[in-house]
Amino acid sequence: MHWLTGTFGRVVVGTDVNTGDRYAVKVCDFSRWKRIPGAEQKLSAEVGIMKCLDHPHVVALHDVFRDDDTHAM
Repeated sequence: MHWLTGTFGRVVVGTDVNTGDRYAVKVCDFSRWKRIPGAEQKLSAEVGIMKCLDHPHVVALHDVFRDDDTHAM
């Protein structure tokens, strides 16, 4: 299932194969990010900030997956 599309990626529904829990997964396409100076550092900063957040009204970061072309969180 596909929820939203933005400039650098999309949000899809992901399912934990062990628990069956469903999550929103932000998938960023690095082919677009690589064209913008400093974009990779901004994405790394976003991940770092999200790892520190712990609040019931803020989306929680559960995990990050990365390969050469995509970054999913």
